[in-house]
Amino acid sequence: SGSIDKEGNFTTREEAGKVTITARYEKLESNVQLEVLPVLLFLTNFSIVEHASKIETGECVEFKTKSKDQFGKDMSVLVQWEASGGTITPDGKFSAEEEGKYQIWARHGKVSTYTEIEVVSAPSIVSQIKIVPESSQIYEKESIQLKAEVLDQKNKAILVPVEWGCSEGNIEKGKFWNTREGKYKIWAKIG
Repeated sequence: SGSIDKEGNFTTREEAGKVTITARYEKLESNVQLEVLPVLLFLTNFSIVEHASKIETGECVEFKTKSKDQFGKDMSVLVQWEASGGTITPDGKFSAEEEGKYQIWARHGKVSTYTEIEVVSAPSIVSQIKIVPESSQIYEKESIQLKAEVLDQKNKAILVPVEWGCSEGNIEKGKFWNTREGKYKIWAKIG
């Protein structure tokens, strides 16, 4: 279907298909059949949608694209994703375990676009404290230097102030000395 102006110019509507055009003058009539072919759409605008500029190591962000045809209408295209490091899935989900700046490319055929994202270290969270050595024997009125190993969620050592305590005896900055024979309970804690 479509419309004809006074000069006889035929304009189709958007849908493809067969159209019969009839011209009439008094009792005379003539028909012509036209096949309206679909308009080939082509990509004219291809970009990566705005996203977070920074993520933490291990965090995931999903990239999406925006595609427009020659008429400025949104169009759906198959996208191939690539990253300069880290991991990106076929559907655009990116994560990295190492800090740094990464480039993310979206490709559709010969058309491509890219963006950048910075991956920063996730804040360390204390997950455990180990006293080294775990147990020991010393003679009466001797001392021993203990060490507190503080580990984060990735099992990496971190430096934080440690508060020492014991059930009896004396302890200062991890150095324990006893005043008599016996068993002592020693602990280290954070804030």
